[in-house]
Amino acid sequence: MNTSAMFSSSSMKMIIVVVVAVFLTTSSCTANASLVQETCTKIAKSDPNVNGDFCVATLNSDPASGKATNLEQLGMVSLRICMTKATNLQPRISGLLQQGTFDQYAKNCLKDCLKFYSDAKDSLQSAVGDFKVKDFPKASLDITAAMDSSGTCEDQFGERSGAASPLTKENGDFFQTTAISLSISAMLR
Repeated sequence: MNTSAMFSSSSMKMIIVVVVAVFLTTSSCTANASLVQETCTKIAKSDPNVNGDFCVATLNSDPASGKATNLEQLGMVSLRICMTKATNLQPRISGLLQQGTFDQYAKNCLKDCLKFYSDAKDSLQSAVGDFKVKDFPKASLDITAAMDSSGTCEDQFGERSGAASPLTKENGDFFQTTAISLSISAMLR
């Protein structure tokens, strides 16, 4: 048997295996990126509260979005992102309260916001459970309850003339992020 022919055959088989593996990995990543892009395009078209680029950037901020193969998995990723945002807002609000640069009215508003975002985390945790049992109408209700936290937090600052919310950007981002989760939940009904 010709050794160089055997070596060439083995080398060719190895090259084919590597090429197929790279192709499968690349197509999987492309398909997953496509899932995020397609989902965000649909959401942005149907919900004026969601910016398509914000949606893509938000979902892609969690590496698990690249592994999502269906809308249900992507919905779980979006809920995890919402939970992280709600969790991260609590120390931000606590830090603002410790600064001592706010009058009593603003401090009370911030304390309320702290409670609202704590409640939002509870609602989002319920939504995760709803997703796991495929109860998407209930998930939508829980996501809506969480979404309301940002609006209520923001609105209470506007109830007093001259009071400005120091959380306007964070409240807006949280609202938009929960709107993404809500839209995905609605698509799964």
